[in-house]
Amino acid sequence: MPGVPHKGSSCVDIDELGEPNETCEMCEAREIRYVHYMQHPDHRDILGVGCIGAEHMEEDTIRPREREKRLRSLAGRRKSWARRQWKISAKGMAAKRRAGYRCLGYEATESAATRSASSISSS
Repeated sequence: MPGVPHKGSSCVDIDELGEPNETCEMCEAREIRYVHYMQHPDHRDILGVGCIGAEHMEEDTIRPREREKRLRSLAGRRKSWARRQWKISAKGMAAKRRAGYRCLGYEATESAATRSASSISSS
């Protein structure tokens, strides 16, 4: 991108978009899924770039890859969490424990759905 310093930037944030649907603002050619937001002291805009663009802008090949690896790992854990084994509690409810929290799930019955629909229509 013309007018943008290609070296000496620092990463201010990183984001996972779910799928590659944003174009790297460094090369303006690659579709990226993991966006490294880069800021340079001599440039007012924050640029969203891919891992390779972040490597060039930071002049570091290790930190951008580590950041992206952590984000990929987090995205994978979030995606697989619901597929993990649920345990059945003594009261017959599905339950999971994670990070000190217990999540309970239950199957909605038709009567509950009917009650919900009728309360919405009567409002």
